[in-house]
Amino acid sequence: MNIRFTYLCLSPLLFCMATALKSGDALRDDKPNSFRTQNTQPGPWGIIEYSRLVLEPSDHYIKLSTDLEDPSSETVWAILSDSPEGVCRILADAGFETDKVASLTSSDQMVQNPATGWFEITPGEKIILEMTSEQRSKLYPQLQPQKPENPFYQPFALPPGGIREITTTPTGLSERTIGLIEQLTYSKSRAKRFSDIRLIFSETESYEEKVRILKVIGREPDLSARLIVNVQSDLPSLEKYWGAGGRNRESLPMLRSVLAAEGVDRLDIAHLLPPTPRKLIHTYPTPWGYGINTDMPDCFWTAFSFFSDDPPDRHLDFTTHVFEERYESALPPFQFGDLILISDAETGEWIHACNLIADELVFTKNGRSMGRAWIISTLPEVVDSYFNTEKVRVSLHRLKPEFLR
Repeated sequence: MNIRFTYLCLSPLLFCMATALKSGDALRDDKPNSFRTQNTQPGPWGIIEYSRLVLEPSDHYIKLSTDLEDPSSETVWAILSDSPEGVCRILADAGFETDKVASLTSSDQMVQNPATGWFEITPGEKIILEMTSEQRSKLYPQLQPQKPENPFYQPFALPPGGIREITTTPTGLSERTIGLIEQLTYSKSRAKRFSDIRLIFSETESYEEKVRILKVIGREPDLSARLIVNVQSDLPSLEKYWGAGGRNRESLPMLRSVLAAEGVDRLDIAHLLPPTPRKLIHTYPTPWGYGINTDMPDCFWTAFSFFSDDPPDRHLDFTTHVFEERYESALPPFQFGDLILISDAETGEWIHACNLIADELVFTKNGRSMGRAWIISTLPEVVDSYFNTEKVRVSLHRLKPEFLR
């Protein structure tokens, strides 16, 4: 099913984005995992060339994962329901046939945990492997409430191309393991999700192999972007764009020096970012970095902190009244760093936020967990990898002049 989009404040630049988002492929490579270099459209930002990277989290981060804490490799579905009949309805609604529902809810396979009240089903490998993507997408959300009783059905978010998109560089995993992850992947609208980590772990022979699997699943598609500079470059226009109306003055000395340097024809976009995103780009969060206790920065913290030298803790729990106080609608021409806010078109609920870099390129963090890195992506790819709603609204916003640093 194609996602339908409602757009606000569209310039010709974002009109191109809108067209691409509706068609699903116009701004994307023919092969999503291609590493070939591409160029943005020329504009006030100049011309940016970019190529694909695949980031991988460190061993230290992976070894903090709760997925490694339970030595059991047996899959258990824990379902909250008021009765066995309620569990039967949940399974039937997920598309299981009557005989399988009866088998799964028999006394041999289902018990009620006296401590939690949850009904626990041990489905067995055969049932899990036979499930369709549609069955997984309907059942697994019933198995993933934010409670410690059932940690293993918190889904892993995969990129639009699934596991194959992030295994284009050596993984250390067998083709059988990668193929099994691919088989167990399911779709939530355009988003790809994977939940059956216990089944995968049941096929492993060592703790080190489990770590390796989690590192590969935790990989993040990223872009390396570079501004092309030469004697034809229009310095006043570049300074105006990358200076972002005075919000990003610190980047201008580097821009001027590169333009004046003989033999230098590329400038990594990281050098043109404000201090906070410059520090974070191409990295994963850490427990000792930004965050409070287990609350890690998410997309909203990232987007609202773009021009902050020292992001305040309140960005971890950003409220709409602060947004309404500090931001105004951004009118064309859109500027570097403008906040792109994506919300559910029907409910108005915020879904995601990121920042415009140039053309279709955005700076984003696609989730709250430590397993999601700060990256450069394209807006169409962010939509495909992150959203599971059918209709979204895109609006652009800018800090009011009185809130400039």
